[in-house]
Amino acid sequence: MSVLPLQGIRVLDLGTLIAAPIATQIMADLGAEVIKIESPQGEFLRTVGGPLAPLSEEAEHDRPYNRRPWFNELNRGKYGIVLDLSKASGVETFKALVRTSDVVIDNFSPRVMGNLGLEYAALRRERADIVMVSVSAFGATGPYRNRIGFGPNIDAASGLTYLTGYTDSPPIKPGNYFSDFFSGLHAAMATMVALDHRRRTGKGQYVDVAMREVDTMILGDALMDVVMNGRVQTPIGNRHPSMAPHGCYPCKGDDKWVTVAVGSDDEWARFVDVMGSPNWAKAPRFSSTSGRWENQDDLDSLVAQWTAGRDRDEVMASLQQAGVTAGAVHDVKDIVNNAQVKSRGYYSEVTHPEFGTAPIRNLPWKLSGTPTKVESPSPCFAQHNGYAFGELLGMAPKDVERLYDDGTTHAVPVPAPAP
Repeated sequence: MSVLPLQGIRVLDLGTLIAAPIATQIMADLGAEVIKIESPQGEFLRTVGGPLAPLSEEAEHDRPYNRRPWFNELNRGKYGIVLDLSKASGVETFKALVRTSDVVIDNFSPRVMGNLGLEYAALRRERADIVMVSVSAFGATGPYRNRIGFGPNIDAASGLTYLTGYTDSPPIKPGNYFSDFFSGLHAAMATMVALDHRRRTGKGQYVDVAMREVDTMILGDALMDVVMNGRVQTPIGNRHPSMAPHGCYPCKGDDKWVTVAVGSDDEWARFVDVMGSPNWAKAPRFSSTSGRWENQDDLDSLVAQWTAGRDRDEVMASLQQAGVTAGAVHDVKDIVNNAQVKSRGYYSEVTHPEFGTAPIRNLPWKLSGTPTKVESPSPCFAQHNGYAFGELLGMAPKDVERLYDDGTTHAVPVPAPAP
């Protein structure tokens, strides 16, 4: 394999939950050495996030905090260490790691790193060309800088939630933590731009990612509608501003659906042919794009009657073959077993020491010159303390032992301190 794009780059990951861990996951997949730094209590996702992965027969101990699916999904391919940054010794150890690293990333509220004495100016004193990336709800400047939030809050504040819903319903949260994932992707790309800038100029920089701005940028048409027309868009469910039929229709079976989008009169004619040219489809009110859009309540009901007795995949295949845009609605099991997904090698099998071998998703793009593959699982709690403190920092065993003795680091999660 060719040298990966970020090989030789070391990233200190102070991220929690989703946004920053997604960014560093991408960087790890592209060859960076990512060191995830957890608090003594452990990352929040070690305690939540669905049922535990099964315990491997080879595991020497049952440590549930190492078998949480969310944590293991977001942190594969990383090293894991523990540092208490509320202690001066923890901060000094972190600064020593900064001197050996290229990137520091966090997704705290902007005041946190400053309160720890780890703001960008402080990090530059340790390494002048460091790249610092901060992902926060509203950004590091402005009147909202100290407001905290994560995915659902940001999706609401950005306007995305307002546009997500049906015409007769209140706003609905998007299906996942949209802002977290999208912001993590943008943070990863911005980090690589900053690293390229450093390669060309020798200078690091501070990257400030505001999650609300990331969310808002995908609402361009709605924003321009306000600016140019003074018109506020409202939720339209699965419908489209001009296309009809355009929706999600029931199929044979329990909770089986297919999506259909007809964008022109020519597509409509092909759609009618696939349906067997029913008499209702020949009605004058459905003969034009505007007519179908104006009568889509009735049109959706009639299309649903046609799809209801049919297999979703067969509907999709017949429509696609005729040149009509359609897609079956798949659940997660369908995706894992999908022939197209398998043929592109989307999953890699990775063995974790405590829950065994499992499929792990790869990056959703392919690079012809530097192909990537997930090579290692997520770290167990404090798994790489010895590597970071001993190999990277050159600390003597007695000095590493002192970090354990004074609570700067830990081998197992400890209870959170009382408020």
